[in-house]
Amino acid sequence: MRAGPGQKRARRFRRCAVAGAVLPFAVALLTGCGDLQFQNDHRLHFTAPVHDLAKVTLPLTLAWTMRDPSPRQASYAVFVDRAPIKPGQSLKAVFADQSTCKTDPACPTTDDLASRNVYVTADPTLSIARVPILPAGTSRKIHTFTVILIDRTGHRIGEAAWERDVEIPKSLVAS
Repeated sequence: MRAGPGQKRARRFRRCAVAGAVLPFAVALLTGCGDLQFQNDHRLHFTAPVHDLAKVTLPLTLAWTMRDPSPRQASYAVFVDRAPIKPGQSLKAVFADQSTCKTDPACPTTDDLASRNVYVTADPTLSIARVPILPAGTSRKIHTFTVILIDRTGHRIGEAAWERDVEIPKSLVAS
């Protein structure tokens, strides 16, 4: 089964914790643990689907409440079955494999982002009509939705990310 972003983050956290506890600081930096804060951020709470691993159908409404979103000009970026951009990165990083996006000020458009399963919204709700098809042999059809804060220029604000995993029957997944 494919490891979701939450599982990857947990493995990275364990690797960083071991490296930080057992080895000198220099080795921890080499493992990619340099500036991470490792703080729980409880400002965002999902209101739909209410429970993690809920069985849902498409179109799916993902909704949340946010206590004290900082700064006030922040929007949300939702990443479906993919890792979010890194702290400080721009949404252009989603298109790192396309050199034209680096120089085109109109890139990425809403359609460009949707083609890569990334959605931007100013509202704490999002209707999602399709999700990617998971690899063959995946026994449970668990899809991961990761919400991050972005600023007006599309740059990620901070390290906080919130995830909701849901199960969508394979027969309902649109490619």
